[in-house]
Amino acid sequence: MLLTILLLLVLLAAWVRGYRNGLLRTFVRMVGRILIWVIAILLAHRFGVWLMDTFFSSATAQYGATTVPDIAKDTALQFMASGIAFGLITMIGYFILRSVENGVKFLNHIPVIGWINRLLGAILNLIIIYILIFFILQIFQTWQVTWWQDQLTNSKLAQWILTQTPFLSSEIYQWWIRQ
Repeated sequence: MLLTILLLLVLLAAWVRGYRNGLLRTFVRMVGRILIWVIAILLAHRFGVWLMDTFFSSATAQYGATTVPDIAKDTALQFMASGIAFGLITMIGYFILRSVENGVKFLNHIPVIGWINRLLGAILNLIIIYILIFFILQIFQTWQVTWWQDQLTNSKLAQWILTQTPFLSSEIYQWWIRQ
Protein backbone atom coordinates (compact mmCIF):
# COMPACT_ATOMS: atom_id res chain seq x y z
CA MET A 1 0.00 0.00 0.00
CA LEU A 2 2.78 2.42 0.92
CA LEU A 3 4.65 1.66 -2.31
CA THR A 4 1.49 2.28 -4.35
CA ILE A 5 0.95 5.65 -2.65
CA LEU A 6 4.60 6.56 -3.22
CA LEU A 7 4.40 5.62 -6.90
CA LEU A 8 1.22 7.68 -7.35
CA LEU A 9 2.83 10.69 -5.66
CA VAL A 10 5.90 10.40 -7.88
CA LEU A 11 3.71 10.25 -11.00
CA LEU A 12 1.73 13.29 -9.81
CA ALA A 13 4.97 15.17 -9.14
CA ALA A 14 6.12 14.23 -12.65
CA TRP A 15 2.99 15.82 -14.11
CA VAL A 16 3.51 19.00 -12.09
CA ARG A 17 7.19 19.25 -12.97
CA GLY A 18 6.52 18.65 -16.65
CA TYR A 19 3.93 21.41 -16.60
CA ARG A 20 6.38 23.76 -14.92
CA ASN A 21 9.24 22.96 -17.30
CA GLY A 22 7.28 22.86 -20.54
CA LEU A 23 7.59 20.80 -23.70
CA LEU A 24 10.83 22.21 -25.09
CA ARG A 25 12.82 21.69 -21.92
CA THR A 26 11.14 18.33 -21.30
CA PHE A 27 11.85 17.30 -24.91
CA VAL A 28 15.52 18.19 -24.56
CA ARG A 29 15.52 16.16 -21.35
CA MET A 30 13.75 13.23 -23.07
CA VAL A 31 16.10 13.12 -26.07
CA GLY A 32 19.05 13.37 -23.73
CA ARG A 33 17.70 10.59 -21.53
CA ILE A 34 17.04 8.33 -24.51
CA LEU A 35 20.60 8.85 -25.65
CA ILE A 36 21.85 8.20 -22.13
CA TRP A 37 19.65 5.08 -21.79
CA VAL A 38 20.84 3.65 -25.11
CA ILE A 39 24.44 4.12 -24.02
CA ALA A 40 23.63 2.64 -20.60
CA ILE A 41 21.82 -0.37 -22.12
CA LEU A 42 24.74 -1.04 -24.44
CA LEU A 43 27.32 -0.79 -21.65
CA ALA A 44 25.38 -2.04 -18.57
CA HIS A 45 26.08 -5.73 -19.10
CA ARG A 46 29.84 -5.32 -19.59
CA PHE A 47 30.16 -2.82 -16.75
CA GLY A 48 27.87 -4.97 -14.58
CA VAL A 49 30.03 -8.06 -15.10
CA TRP A 50 33.05 -6.02 -14.05
CA LEU A 51 31.19 -4.73 -10.96
CA MET A 52 30.04 -8.24 -10.08
CA ASP A 53 33.54 -9.69 -10.41
CA THR A 54 35.18 -6.79 -8.56
CA PHE A 55 32.73 -5.96 -5.77
CA PHE A 56 29.96 -8.58 -5.51
CA SER A 57 31.81 -11.87 -5.97
CA SER A 58 30.64 -13.27 -2.61
CA ALA A 59 27.14 -11.73 -2.56
CA THR A 60 23.86 -13.53 -3.25
CA ALA A 61 20.60 -12.27 -4.70
CA GLN A 62 17.25 -13.61 -5.87
CA TYR A 63 14.23 -12.14 -7.63
CA GLY A 64 11.23 -10.72 -5.81
CA ALA A 65 8.84 -10.39 -8.74
CA THR A 66 6.13 -12.99 -9.08
CA THR A 67 7.03 -13.77 -12.71
CA VAL A 68 10.58 -13.88 -14.05
CA PRO A 69 11.47 -15.18 -17.54
CA ASP A 70 13.24 -18.54 -17.65
CA ILE A 71 16.38 -16.95 -19.11
CA ALA A 72 16.82 -14.96 -15.89
CA LYS A 73 16.08 -17.63 -13.25
CA ASP A 74 19.67 -18.22 -12.03
CA THR A 75 21.17 -14.81 -12.76
CA ALA A 76 19.81 -12.49 -10.05
CA LEU A 77 23.27 -11.27 -8.96
CA GLN A 78 24.34 -10.55 -12.53
CA PHE A 79 21.02 -8.80 -13.10
CA MET A 80 21.51 -6.67 -9.97
CA ALA A 81 25.10 -5.73 -10.89
CA SER A 82 24.05 -4.81 -14.43
CA GLY A 83 21.22 -2.74 -12.98
CA ILE A 84 23.62 -0.88 -10.71
CA ALA A 85 25.93 -0.28 -13.68
CA PHE A 86 22.98 1.02 -15.67
CA GLY A 87 22.18 3.39 -12.79
CA LEU A 88 25.74 4.72 -12.55
CA ILE A 89 25.98 5.35 -16.29
CA THR A 90 22.66 7.17 -16.36
CA MET A 91 23.57 9.27 -13.31
CA ILE A 92 26.73 10.59 -14.97
CA GLY A 93 24.80 11.25 -18.18
CA TYR A 94 22.13 13.20 -16.29
CA PHE A 95 24.71 15.56 -14.82
CA ILE A 96 25.80 16.46 -18.33
CA LEU A 97 22.22 16.73 -19.63
CA ARG A 98 21.12 19.12 -16.90
CA SER A 99 23.56 21.79 -17.99
CA VAL A 100 22.21 21.59 -21.56
CA GLU A 101 18.50 21.74 -20.64
CA ASN A 102 18.85 24.84 -18.46
CA GLY A 103 19.46 26.86 -21.61
CA VAL A 104 15.89 26.40 -22.97
CA LYS A 105 13.74 27.86 -20.16
CA PHE A 106 12.67 30.97 -22.10
CA LEU A 107 9.70 29.48 -24.00
CA ASN A 108 7.41 29.25 -20.94
CA HIS A 109 7.36 33.04 -20.66
CA ILE A 110 5.57 33.56 -24.01
CA PRO A 111 1.78 33.91 -23.23
CA VAL A 112 -0.26 31.37 -25.33
CA ILE A 113 2.65 29.33 -26.60
CA GLY A 114 3.92 29.03 -23.03
CA TRP A 115 0.63 27.47 -21.81
CA ILE A 116 0.57 24.91 -24.65
CA ASN A 117 4.26 24.24 -24.07
CA ARG A 118 3.61 23.58 -20.36
CA LEU A 119 0.62 21.26 -20.96
CA LEU A 120 2.47 19.14 -23.51
CA GLY A 121 5.50 19.14 -21.21
CA ALA A 122 3.37 17.68 -18.40
CA ILE A 123 2.22 14.77 -20.59
CA LEU A 124 5.70 14.05 -21.88
CA ASN A 125 7.30 14.21 -18.42
CA LEU A 126 4.71 11.80 -17.02
CA ILE A 127 5.71 9.24 -19.66
CA ILE A 128 9.42 9.73 -18.97
CA ILE A 129 9.07 9.28 -15.21
CA TYR A 130 6.88 6.19 -15.66
CA ILE A 131 9.67 4.55 -17.65
CA LEU A 132 12.22 5.56 -15.02
CA ILE A 133 10.02 4.01 -12.30
CA PHE A 134 9.91 0.82 -14.37
CA PHE A 135 13.71 0.58 -14.42
CA ILE A 136 14.00 1.33 -10.68
CA LEU A 137 11.44 -1.35 -9.82
CA GLN A 138 13.22 -3.84 -12.08
CA ILE A 139 16.56 -3.23 -10.40
CA PHE A 140 15.25 -3.36 -6.84
CA GLN A 141 12.97 -6.36 -7.28
CA THR A 142 16.05 -8.47 -6.43
CA TRP A 143 16.65 -6.62 -3.14
CA GLN A 144 16.03 -9.17 -0.39
CA VAL A 145 14.59 -6.99 2.36
CA THR A 146 11.36 -8.42 3.75
CA TRP A 147 9.55 -5.09 4.05
CA TRP A 148 10.43 -4.16 0.46
CA GLN A 149 9.46 -7.56 -0.92
CA ASP A 150 6.10 -7.37 0.89
CA GLN A 151 5.47 -3.89 -0.51
CA LEU A 152 6.49 -4.94 -4.02
CA THR A 153 4.42 -8.12 -3.99
CA ASN A 154 1.32 -6.45 -2.53
CA SER A 155 1.39 -3.35 -4.73
CA LYS A 156 -0.86 -4.01 -7.71
CA LEU A 157 0.47 -0.85 -9.36
CA ALA A 158 4.12 -1.93 -8.96
CA GLN A 159 3.34 -5.44 -10.25
CA TRP A 160 1.44 -3.96 -13.19
CA ILE A 161 4.37 -1.67 -14.02
CA LEU A 162 6.82 -4.60 -13.79
CA THR A 163 4.78 -7.02 -15.90
CA GLN A 164 2.55 -4.95 -18.19
CA THR A 165 4.76 -2.12 -19.43
CA PRO A 166 4.70 -2.59 -23.21
CA PHE A 167 7.94 -3.88 -24.74
CA LEU A 168 10.16 -3.13 -21.72
CA SER A 169 8.69 -5.85 -19.46
CA SER A 170 9.92 -8.61 -21.75
CA GLU A 171 13.09 -7.03 -23.19
CA ILE A 172 14.88 -5.87 -20.03
CA TYR A 173 16.08 -9.38 -19.19
CA GLN A 174 17.57 -9.71 -22.67
CA TRP A 175 19.41 -6.38 -22.31
CA TRP A 176 20.92 -6.99 -18.90
CA ILE A 177 21.55 -10.74 -18.98
CA ARG A 178 23.26 -12.04 -22.08
CA GLN A 179 24.51 -15.57 -22.33
